[in-house]
Amino acid sequence: MDELLPDVFLDAVQIVLFCIGAVVLPSILNPWIILPATPLMIIFILIGRYFLKTSRDLRRLEGINRSPVLSHFSDTLMGLVTIRAYKREDAFLKALYRYQDDHNRTWFSIQSTKRWLSIRLDMICVIFVTSVVFLAIANQSDSDDSHKQRGDLPDSIQSHPIEECGAEIERQSYCHHGTCFDFADLDEGDSLKGPHCICQEGYRGRRCQWRKLIHE
Repeated sequence: MDELLPDVFLDAVQIVLFCIGAVVLPSILNPWIILPATPLMIIFILIGRYFLKTSRDLRRLEGINRSPVLSHFSDTLMGLVTIRAYKREDAFLKALYRYQDDHNRTWFSIQSTKRWLSIRLDMICVIFVTSVVFLAIANQSDSDDSHKQRGDLPDSIQSHPIEECGAEIERQSYCHHGTCFDFADLDEGDSLKGPHCICQEGYRGRRCQWRKLIHE
């Protein structure tokens, strides 16, 4: 046990660091990942506590059932001459099989609990990876839409910061088929000052009132 402890401890530290990195790095790039990651971490902790409590009891039963197997095997080797002299080989062999069956029941129970934990952890990982993928796609699509709207502006005015038009009625209905914007940093005498439109696809004009004729 003392020889296995350093290797097991190193594996545990590596797995913990890997899990932390798998959650922190995507969260830095896309903070929305924190929303699905938080309940999944809570579920992971609850499953881990439930597994540890069950695993301790099973390990205790496995140790109790392992002792008769080892002691019976040792007694058989020490009294092998007497057993053969009295022709008790079958009785000792049946006793060994009985002790071994009791030990195998607890051993297979331990393996079953490990598979139970593995399946649940794999399900949590699949849900987390799926959430990361869909949130990344949604974030990318929003970014593409904003860049597309930005690219529809003329090159001469793309360097100016823009903000949406105010709540005035005439500004809200200024663009017939598009989004209205004002330029925030223009002087009073600048010719670009005032509302401007980012037209929807297929429309053009200062107020997005004309539809393009597309010839195929």
